[in-house]
Amino acid sequence: MRTLALLLCAVLLAACNKAPQETRKIKMYQSPMHPWITSDKPGNCTICGMKLVPVYEGDEVMSGDKNLISLHDSSVAALSVATAPVQREMMTKNLRFTGILEDDENIHRVIAAFYDGRIDRVYVHHVGEYIEKGQPLAAIYSPELLYIVREYQTAMRGGDQAVARNSAQRLVQYGLSPEQLAGLAKTPEAVYTIDLLAPISGTVVTKKAYLGQFIKTGEPLFEMGDLSKLWFHAEVYERDLPDIRIGEKAIIRTPTVPGREFPGVVTFIDPNFDAATRSTKVRIEVENPLADGDQKGLRRLLPHRAYAEADLIADLGERLVVPRSAVLRDGRREVVYVEEAPGKYIQRSVKTGRVAGDRVEILAGVNAGDKVVSNGNLMIDAEAQLRGGDTPPVAVPKSALQAAPAEITAFLQGLAKVSDALAADNPTQAVAAGQALPELAKALPVEHAMMAEIQAVQSVPTALAGTTLDEARKTFLPWSQAGSALALAVAKAGLDPGVQVLECPMTGGSFPGAPNKAQWVQSGADTRNPYLGAAMLSCGVPAKP
Repeated sequence: MRTLALLLCAVLLAACNKAPQETRKIKMYQSPMHPWITSDKPGNCTICGMKLVPVYEGDEVMSGDKNLISLHDSSVAALSVATAPVQREMMTKNLRFTGILEDDENIHRVIAAFYDGRIDRVYVHHVGEYIEKGQPLAAIYSPELLYIVREYQTAMRGGDQAVARNSAQRLVQYGLSPEQLAGLAKTPEAVYTIDLLAPISGTVVTKKAYLGQFIKTGEPLFEMGDLSKLWFHAEVYERDLPDIRIGEKAIIRTPTVPGREFPGVVTFIDPNFDAATRSTKVRIEVENPLADGDQKGLRRLLPHRAYAEADLIADLGERLVVPRSAVLRDGRREVVYVEEAPGKYIQRSVKTGRVAGDRVEILAGVNAGDKVVSNGNLMIDAEAQLRGGDTPPVAVPKSALQAAPAEITAFLQGLAKVSDALAADNPTQAVAAGQALPELAKALPVEHAMMAEIQAVQSVPTALAGTTLDEARKTFLPWSQAGSALALAVAKAGLDPGVQVLECPMTGGSFPGAPNKAQWVQSGADTRNPYLGAAMLSCGVPAKP
């Protein structure tokens, strides 16, 4: 009795488990490996050959999009998947450049010999010495110059104004100042050397004059510069140049003055790039304050030709940004993964702009409010690659696309009406709508970018005809293939065709002689296959140009 009772319980339990299964209705059959392959009948996947599995009403249908990755909660936690919102925010970019502090080249002076001679005295003892304008730099003995000096002095004492004026002009050409001429006129005794005077007030940055040195006309002896304002020449690479503007503020730091910051401003951007380094020079002017006495003899804080660094904060304004880690690049594409629902991530191509810190500007592809994967996206992308997903083109808003010529749009919409009728398995309505196609084709304009596609449409020999679905679909095929090629050409040209182009790899049995793969245009968003109709209405994927 105990064995019989146990057997009866097992039968009742099996019946309870089986009853709901028998009452469930099969919605469709789907490939477990390639979920975009579906059918309303049992069969095998057309890609991998695996048996299609039933999907019951009420069950969640696996996504048919190769680029949509679904993860269980445990997988999301294991991969440490994190998301961040796409949002508009003020974008700033921190730039740091290195360079050398130079003196103002507009004030910099090279002091050369005006005449041949010998240096009998050097007043400048070392480089770095500050000299006021008009102070002597060196005393030079020159027989050539002394002859003119004697002539000038004699003329001035004798009252010969013509000779004195001529001699004075020649002495000025030899670099003598008006004050030196006045002094020579009043000096009764013989003069043997003439002082070389400083043309500006500044610091001696180069000294090539030595006592007893014989010099030639044009030989450089000193260089002087004004170190009260220095030029920082930053080496800027091409990627940073768009973020720099004349008048931008900068902070200069140098190891020679540790702990101090010096404000500067961008005053010049060199338009000539170095082809080898792909960089150019940007000038930042910085005030050089006087030293406070503990700078080891330096008159000013910033030494001439010292190494320094400049920091700029470029204000890029409000922009649509995502975390830098959210964008994946491999040289041919830029993609992000957008969270459509918890555990579901779709690949999107994006167009990026400027990069600032951990933020990347997004020009196209996602919208404010979307959530993108900022961590764990590498593993999600690897899964998408294994599935063979195609990187979608960057989404451009419809409003941003220019409409195709009206004649092309009218033809494609007329062809879409025929497609919709065949998808509804209505040959009579399809043939009636197709009667307008020849006239619409004749009205197509000759667009140079799409001339071949338009000629192909106009070359279709017959209008739609037939009373059965097989006959209507057979005459529809040449119109559909030519019209699909035209719509793809319109989209490739950056215009809005007003229709979608889809293709199906399973059209071989739709009518006698049908190709294994065929394309069509349609106006709706849901896939409606005109070759298979109700048999496999949703079989189709977007066609590529």
